[in-house]
Amino acid sequence: MKTLLRTLFFCFTTVVLTIFNVNVAFASSPLVSVDWLSKNLQDPELVIIDLRNSLDGGGRETFMEGHIPGSIHSDYMKAGWRVARNDIPGLIPSEEQFQTLARSLGVNQNSHVIIVPAGVSSTDFGSSARAYWTFKSFGHEKVSILNGGWANWNETYPAQIERGTPKAPKKGNFTASLSTEDYIDTNGVEQIVMDRNLQYHTS
Repeated sequence: MKTLLRTLFFCFTTVVLTIFNVNVAFASSPLVSVDWLSKNLQDPELVIIDLRNSLDGGGRETFMEGHIPGSIHSDYMKAGWRVARNDIPGLIPSEEQFQTLARSLGVNQNSHVIIVPAGVSSTDFGSSARAYWTFKSFGHEKVSILNGGWANWNETYPAQIERGTPKAPKKGNFTASLSTEDYIDTNGVEQIVMDRNLQYHTS
C-alpha cells in the first residue's frame, strides 16, 4: 500500500512538472529535485520548511527522528498556515499572522523557501501546495516544493540526514503584502451571484 501511495505521489508531481514546463530545477521553479537541493544545501539564502503533521502520520517527533540538514519543522496543522475566523476553519491567515509565522521560520525578503511535504500521499502534497500558494499570495516569489518530499530525500540521500532538535532560526525580515490579483472575498462572490439572471439559477 505504501509503495502504491508513493508511486501515485510521484506521478502527481510529475504532472505538476509538466504543467509548469519544468525540465530543469532552477531556483525559481515551483518544484526542485532532491539532487538540486543536495547540491545547494549550503546556500545561505535557503530556508527549508518541513511540514510533516498528523495528516501524513508525522509531526515534531518524526521530524526529530530524521530530517533534511538545516531544515525547520513547521506543523502544517498547528503552526498557523490555516486559521479560523467567525467559526470558519481553513482560511488564509492575515498579513500580520503570516508575517509572524514566516519570520519565526527565518524567512527573509531574499530567502528561497523550500517546502518539504512528507511525500507519502497526494494529501500531503496538497498541504505543501497550499503553503506554496500562501507564500505567493503574500508576495514572496522565491518558493519551491521539494519533489517527492521527505520520503524521496530519505530514500535518495540516507547519508545526509540530521536527527534531534535543530538550532532555532534567526528571526527573518520578510514583510507580507497580500496580493488581491488571485483573491476574491464574500462580497465579490455575492456580486457575481447577483449579476446572474433568474434563469441561470433556476434552469
